[in-house]
Amino acid sequence: MVQVGKKLNSIIYVLYGLVDVLLFTASNFDLIHIGLLGILCFATGIVLWTSKPWFTSLAIISGLFTLTVGVTTLYVSVRFVGFSPKFNVLLVYFALIVYTMVAMIQLFYVTKKKEALVS
Repeated sequence: MVQVGKKLNSIIYVLYGLVDVLLFTASNFDLIHIGLLGILCFATGIVLWTSKPWFTSLAIISGLFTLTVGVTTLYVSVRFVGFSPKFNVLLVYFALIVYTMVAMIQLFYVTKKKEALVS
């Protein structure tokens, strides 16, 4: 069961990296912190897949950064754009909520299963 969780976490981190790099390129390379987070998430996914013993520390750091960026982006978006009945704004808010919730769940999972994932 832990192997499935380890591989699933690896895939999720790679997907986070892909989303962050796509956002970085869509912003005309203005959001440097998103690009760096994308690279960190890619590295975490690869290290997690190869089962290096030090990956849990990298996964926790990456998870904390991902959670922080998700919460901050959601807060700033709502603060400056406000609630709008437009479909595209609601879709962005929904995507940010999902992004943040998955980051939180993943961070709790890696923290809880830290010892089991190393073996």
